[in-house]
Amino acid sequence: MALLGLYLVYVAIFGLTPFTWSLPHAASITEMFLVKFEGWSSFYTVTSWDIWSNIVFFIPCGALIVMLPGITRTPWFIQVLLAFLSAAVFSSGLELAQIFFTRSPSLADIACNTLGGLVGGVSGVVANAASRKYGAVWSRSCCVSKWLGWMVIGYLLLLSLFTAWPFPLANDFSNWDPTYRFLLGNEGSMNRPWRGTFHLLAVYDRALNSDEIRAHFSLGPRSHSQQGRAQQGLVLYYDFSEQGGDIVRDRAVKGTATDLFIHDPSRTEWVAPNGLTIKEDTVIASRPATEQLAGGGSLAEKELSVEAWVTPENLTQTGPGRIVSFSKHTDARNFTLGQLHREVVFRLRTPISGLNGTRPALVTNDAPLTQATQHLVATYREGMERLYVDGIERARVFLENRDSLRLIVAGYTGDWFEWSLYSAIVFPLGLLSGLYYQLKNVSSPRLAALCSAVLVFLMVDFLYVSTMPVTINPFLLTVGAGTVLLSVFWAPLFFDRL
Repeated sequence: MALLGLYLVYVAIFGLTPFTWSLPHAASITEMFLVKFEGWSSFYTVTSWDIWSNIVFFIPCGALIVMLPGITRTPWFIQVLLAFLSAAVFSSGLELAQIFFTRSPSLADIACNTLGGLVGGVSGVVANAASRKYGAVWSRSCCVSKWLGWMVIGYLLLLSLFTAWPFPLANDFSNWDPTYRFLLGNEGSMNRPWRGTFHLLAVYDRALNSDEIRAHFSLGPRSHSQQGRAQQGLVLYYDFSEQGGDIVRDRAVKGTATDLFIHDPSRTEWVAPNGLTIKEDTVIASRPATEQLAGGGSLAEKELSVEAWVTPENLTQTGPGRIVSFSKHTDARNFTLGQLHREVVFRLRTPISGLNGTRPALVTNDAPLTQATQHLVATYREGMERLYVDGIERARVFLENRDSLRLIVAGYTGDWFEWSLYSAIVFPLGLLSGLYYQLKNVSSPRLAALCSAVLVFLMVDFLYVSTMPVTINPFLLTVGAGTVLLSVFWAPLFFDRL
């Protein structure tokens, strides 16, 4: 009963995350339901991922229902029916609650959840029957290693939960660091230089639409173009019209100005009528912290646009070279717009994409950059990142608002720790397998342990790929397999010391 309660609480949290109210202008709840709920039409738009994930997500619901003490004594068809009805009722209530939040309730989700509950009910009935038939024999054969068996079961459940179970994540800027500086032409650590000319730069706390972006492109990079540009949500605006000095003025009318200071003016050159060329490695930076972005500006929003008119010095710059960056150093940023040879790179920090904004980063793949003056725009809204070059959308990526607990932890500790974290969590798999087969006195305990551990390891990775919108990482797979092999052969040494 307690396990079922915990499961239902988790499903409710997952189904309503990120708990952002969304109340459209409707006269009644009925009208709001008609506006937001997708009925039969949802069966024509549902994706294979939605079908698969919604079915799998409710299988534990049906299995846990039929394992309740009072229900196990009823006929099997009654158990399956109760599992089916329970999943349908709970899913319907959850989908109806979603009309009050920024979620998309649909009849297709209810149908898939209910089917998952039915599959779980059937699986639970079969498991109960097998337990009654073979349970006594199994308990006698495992009495010596019962404690280790429970350890293995508990570890496998935790491993599956930690590695493959999808946890909900917010797709906002709640993990931004307001102490970072706004930078042009480099990182604050001075090891990601970009060379070229800035003509115009703007940051918005909303996502510009495609019509606005095309309009801005048609206006060109001149400073007088501000009159025809979108003003709503404008946070920062630099037109590089100073023509001298070591300060680039923020000309946005919203709030306190965030002026930028040239670290070494001798390495730059002002260009008429509006422009600033970086001739040698330097950085143009704000004073910490950038109030317009972090002090109630973009940090408080869930949308962003970064717009730049630039002329690259060459098409061989790597790193990527930082055109615009709101960051601390090469491994920690809020966002970055950069150049990698002839491609444009955009990294945005969210709870999903990690501290460095690289899971994933958005990169064009059609070499749109030239050495001419070009218009670059990166936008973000509701999990969707887009890159535009000269008014044309060149790349997009959607950040799924769910991830495994392993990757969530790696996102907070840094991408470089992901492989060591992965190795640490799979190490007990080979160790426990080796100990288990040693206690069972099988003829070849190492071989049996190795085969079992590798099989479980591959099944967990398959489960991870099945429940997450990702592909298998060959490097991590190799690290995990090597760790399992090492722990299996180390198990006898540990066993002899018991």
